[in-house]
Amino acid sequence: MKLCLLLFVCGIFTLSGRRPVQPSPTLLGRWEVVNYSEQGIPVDKKGDALAQARRVYEHVREERARQFYGYDARWNELNRRENRAFARWAELDSLTETRRIAEAIRTPYFAVFFPDSTLSAYNKTSEGLVLFPEKRHYEYFPATMSLDIWQPNALAPYGKWDAQIIRLDAGRLTLFLPEEAEIVELVRAEGELP
Repeated sequence: MKLCLLLFVCGIFTLSGRRPVQPSPTLLGRWEVVNYSEQGIPVDKKGDALAQARRVYEHVREERARQFYGYDARWNELNRRENRAFARWAELDSLTETRRIAEAIRTPYFAVFFPDSTLSAYNKTSEGLVLFPEKRHYEYFPATMSLDIWQPNALAPYGKWDAQIIRLDAGRLTLFLPEEAEIVELVRAEGELP
């Protein structure tokens, strides 16, 4: 009975093309993210970080006012003092958050695919400081050109991405992350690992 169940499950994976295999040698190695989406706005990590950060902030400004200040633009009931207090908060929030977003865009982000199905991701400053390191695992499915990426010990579906590979060659990797409705572009990054 157990043998029949095992053969059935193996048959399903074979028919669906979702049988993980050894990672493609083209996939292995160190990649740098050059384009991604910051809070729903596409950004180019090699472009003007401050101008892009302003666009991102403008996109999230009203939501931040609701979430962090409790202000809704549809309200007209604020008195002068409340309006001045909100205006001060909005100005400070704009400056602080725009600076933070610009720094995130400006700081290089790397992903390293290892042969043992480990994925390491991290930011690395121009001074060589590694920030926000993450460890994930992945499975590569060449028949469907897809990757399953997950955090160890995370409860499903949290921390899991089902990435569709749009392009994979020696110099460029383009992924579509349907959970985020985001396209991420990476380029091969030679150099030593941190």
